[in-house]
Amino acid sequence: MSTGVPLLDASTDSDTPLESGFDEEFIMSQEELDDTETPHIYWEYCFFFNKKKWEKVITTSLQKKLVKWLKGLSNAGLKINKTTTKTGKVFYEIGATNELLDHWAEHNLNLNVKLKDQPRPDGKPEPMFDIYSIKYVKYEAKNVSQYRKNIHGSVFTPIDRQKIISRIMMGPKTEQCCEINFPRLVQQKIISGFWSTHDYEEFDSLIKKWSFSWKTTQPLDEVRDYFGERVAFYFAYLGYYTKWLITSSIVGFFLAIGNMSTTKNDNVFHTLWSIFIVFWITLFCEFWKRRENWLAYHFGTLNFWEEEDQRIEFEGTKRVSPITDEVELYFPPWRRRFRMIATYSVVFATMVCAAAISIGINKKKIIDNDRHKISTGENIWRGSLTGAAIFILNMLFQPIVEKLNDWENHETDSDYENALILKLFLFQIVNTFTSLFCISFINPEPAYLQSQLSALLITHQIINNFQEVGLPWIKAKVKNYLDKKKGKESISLIEMESSYTQYENTVDDYSEMMIQLGLVSLFAVGFKLAPICALANNIIEIRSDSYKLKKMKKPPPKSARNIGTWGIILEVMSYLVILSNIALLGITYDDFSRDEDSKSDLSDTQRVWLILFIEHIIIVVKIIMHAIIPDVPSTVAIKIARDTHFENLKKSGKDTENTMKYVPKLLSSRDSSSENENGNQKHYTSSSSSTSSEEED
Repeated sequence: MSTGVPLLDASTDSDTPLESGFDEEFIMSQEELDDTETPHIYWEYCFFFNKKKWEKVITTSLQKKLVKWLKGLSNAGLKINKTTTKTGKVFYEIGATNELLDHWAEHNLNLNVKLKDQPRPDGKPEPMFDIYSIKYVKYEAKNVSQYRKNIHGSVFTPIDRQKIISRIMMGPKTEQCCEINFPRLVQQKIISGFWSTHDYEEFDSLIKKWSFSWKTTQPLDEVRDYFGERVAFYFAYLGYYTKWLITSSIVGFFLAIGNMSTTKNDNVFHTLWSIFIVFWITLFCEFWKRRENWLAYHFGTLNFWEEEDQRIEFEGTKRVSPITDEVELYFPPWRRRFRMIATYSVVFATMVCAAAISIGINKKKIIDNDRHKISTGENIWRGSLTGAAIFILNMLFQPIVEKLNDWENHETDSDYENALILKLFLFQIVNTFTSLFCISFINPEPAYLQSQLSALLITHQIINNFQEVGLPWIKAKVKNYLDKKKGKESISLIEMESSYTQYENTVDDYSEMMIQLGLVSLFAVGFKLAPICALANNIIEIRSDSYKLKKMKKPPPKSARNIGTWGIILEVMSYLVILSNIALLGITYDDFSRDEDSKSDLSDTQRVWLILFIEHIIIVVKIIMHAIIPDVPSTVAIKIARDTHFENLKKSGKDTENTMKYVPKLLSSRDSSSENENGNQKHYTSSSSSTSSEEED
C-alpha cells in the first residue's frame, strides 16, 4: 500500500457531469490578472486534466475532492489561474506573490538567499581570504535590501520559488501545508499531469548566455538558480572535463604526427601516449574533486544534507516505527534483496546477450583471427555497425531495467537512482567495450583496433547528437507541417509545455559522458586522436544539452553537493584505464614496431611480469598523488575555518571590535537553525557560505 492520496472508488457514487463554475471562488478573474495594481505573481506549477475524459469518470466525491484541494491552495495564500483550451484540457496554474514567499522563506523554511557584494566599512579592497566572501545567509525580510535580486526585482531565484511553493502544496498539514500529493494523483490517473512551469523571461535570458554563446565559461550560478544544484553540477562536470580534453588533444595530436612521420620504431610514441593518458585521468580525477568541493562551497551546499521522504511509488505495509513511534510504510529488506538477486540475474543475462552480439559482428577478426584480409573500409563498416547495435541495445535495455528497478521497490529517490545507475552502467560498459576488449587482448592488431575505436567513438557521438537535437527538431517540423495542413490553430504556451517530456534526472547525460571517457582513455593506445573527436563533440554537447532543456519540463527542485555515484564510477574508471592501457601496451608492443631490430626479446612470462610491475608502480604513484593533492582547495578550507570561527565568536558573545569589525551584520542570521522552536522547519541549502571568484590554488 502506498502513501499519499488514497485511491478513489468511483463505484460508490453515481456519475454526475462536471458542474460549470464549481471552482470560480478560488480562481483569479481576468480583471485581477489584468489589473496593474495586482502584485506580481510567480506561476511555478501547473496541473491539468482532460475535461471530456474526466467527465466520464467524475463522481460527486471526486468533484468535492478537487474543490477541497483548490480551497486548500487558496487558503494557503497561493494564487490559481484556470485555462480551458479548445481541445478540452483544463489547466490550473499555481503561483505565489512575493509577500507569501517572504513569509514562508523566513518563518517556515529558513531559506538561504544570496547577498549582494558587500563593501568593507573602511573602504579598503577585499582581501582574498576575507570573511566578506560570505554570499548566502538565512532570509530575513528586514534585510531584503541587502540581497541580490533577479530580473523581476525579487530576491528569490526560480529554484527558491519552486521549493517554497512545492512545500506549501505538498508538505504535511502539521506544518500548515496543504498535503496534496500531486505526483500520486498523476500516478492514479486522477489528473493528467503535474509539473513545474518555465519562467520564459528568465530562461530565455539564461539561454542567450549559455546555449547561444561561444564563451569558454558557462553561467553556472544562473544555471544553479534556475535548475538547482544537480543540473548545475552536471554542466560543471561537462565543462571541466571538456577543458581537460584540450591538453590530451594537443599531446595526442603531436604524438600522432610523430608516429606517422617515423619509418622505423614507433613504440616510443605509443609508450609515451599510454603513460600520459594514465596520469592525465589520474590528475583529472583529483582536480575534479577540488573543483567539485569549490562548487559545493560556492553554491552553499558543502555541508548539505537532506532528509529524504519516501518515494511516491514506494509500497509497503503500515507499521509503527520503532524509532519515531509514528505510523510508516515498511518493506522488509530481505524481500528487496531477493528481488535484487532476480533483477541482477536478468541484467547479467542481457549483458551476455549484448556481448554475444558484439562478438558476432566482429567474428571474422576475433574468432577467425583473420588479420590481413579485412580492408580498412570493412573495418570502419564493422565499427559503425557495432556502434549502431550498441545504441539499439541500450535503447531496448533501458525500459527493461527501469521496470526491474521499480520492482525492487526502493524507499528513497537516491536509493532508486543509485540502483538504476549501477544496472544501466554495468550493461552499457559490457555492451560498448566487449568488441574493443576482444580485439585488444584476444587477437590484438593495432590497425583494426584503431579503425574500430574511431568508428565506435564517432558513431556514438553522431547517434547521440541526432537523438538529442536532430530527432526532436524533425518531429517539431513534421508536427507543425501536419497541423498547418489540417488547419489547426496554434495552441497556448501552457498546453504546449504540457506535452514536453519530463526531465527527471541527469542519469542519461552522465552515462553518455562516462562512456565517452571510456572510449577516449580505456584503449587510448589504439587511437591518439580520440580526445580531439571528444573535444569537438563536447563543445557542441554543452550547448545542445542546455538547449534541449527548453523543450523539457523542469526537473524536481533537489539540492546536491557533488556528482554522487558518478564520482565513484569516475574513480573506478581511472584504475581501469591504468590496467587496460599498460596491459595493451605490453601485449601489442611488438605489433607497433615497423623494424624487426626494435622488437623486444622478452618471453611471454617476462612480459607479463613487466606489465604487472609497471601497473603496480603507476598505481602506487596514483595513490601518492591522491594523498598529496587535497580534495578541498586551501582557499575554501580557510574560508570555512574563518566562517566557523566568527560564527562561534558571535554565538559566544566574545566578539570584539577587532575581530568583528569587518563581519557583515547579516552574519548572525547564518546561525544554525536546527534548534527551531517547533522542530518542523526544514533546510533546503547548507548554512555553509559561498566563496568569491577564485577557484583553486
